[in-house]
Amino acid sequence: MQLPIPNFLIVGAPKCGTTAMWRYLNAHPEIHLSPKKDMHYFGKDYAPLKRPRFSLEEYLSHFDHTDQRAIGEASVWYLHSRFAAQEIFDFNPDMKIIVMLRDPVQMIYAHYTQMRFNALGDEDLTTFEEALSAEPDRRSGHRIPKHCTLASALLYRDIAQLADQLDRYYAVFPKEQVLVLFQEDMKTQVEALYRRTLEFLQVNPDFQTDFKRINTHKEVRYEGIRKLIGITPVGVKDLVPAGLRSRMSKGLKRLNSKHAERKPLNAETERLLRTEFDEQIVKLSGLTGRNLDHWRVDTE
Repeated sequence: MQLPIPNFLIVGAPKCGTTAMWRYLNAHPEIHLSPKKDMHYFGKDYAPLKRPRFSLEEYLSHFDHTDQRAIGEASVWYLHSRFAAQEIFDFNPDMKIIVMLRDPVQMIYAHYTQMRFNALGDEDLTTFEEALSAEPDRRSGHRIPKHCTLASALLYRDIAQLADQLDRYYAVFPKEQVLVLFQEDMKTQVEALYRRTLEFLQVNPDFQTDFKRINTHKEVRYEGIRKLIGITPVGVKDLVPAGLRSRMSKGLKRLNSKHAERKPLNAETERLLRTEFDEQIVKLSGLTGRNLDHWRVDTE
């Protein structure tokens, strides 16, 4: 029997509410989302560093035993990938695409803080300004942190080129198959945004779920403990099963994290980035038909 294939994808962008939308949609009885988020099956320029890339059979196994109307998954780097849009179209030209966007300046700053928090530390530079300055070196393969799982995720300015990324999807998919949502609307009109998404997926739009906040900003309590988590003493691998080691590591990470308000972005850095991204924001406004002047540099 042929396995069911996904008919919709949440393709990104990072720190734009994709995790929240994945959970909200997964609560709907007519929707099946893969139990694993961020599988990144598509996008040959995104080679997973911690596991082999899924085979087609392995990928489709995440959608087995389902007869729901809408079947999908969410992988946050599909939007940024140079190749994913065409690969997705070749896989299923009827695929529905959900794109979630955010003010690019705030998006990459939030992404930087997430990279600082992640696991053993995907980002080792202690200020956003240092990280921005390091991009030329990192583009040539230098100054990549030891534990970083995706070097291209350190190229913050590239991630902010949202108009060019969206344009790649419009180049291969009919516009009616692409739904663009804005993270700022999740704060003010999440129920309406959810209903619009359900209508796009052609499932019951009247279904309601718990719209609690997901994936809020967190910080590491103690940097020294985070470094210790990554060290496996000699002999431990032989004494402690891999599954138990993984659970112990995750437990320590939870204990060593705290919810906190993100520190405000430096005003001068924000102004410079808004000036730098102005052309992209204007282009994105034209692509989406939405006035995004409040993302542009204040000229008053």
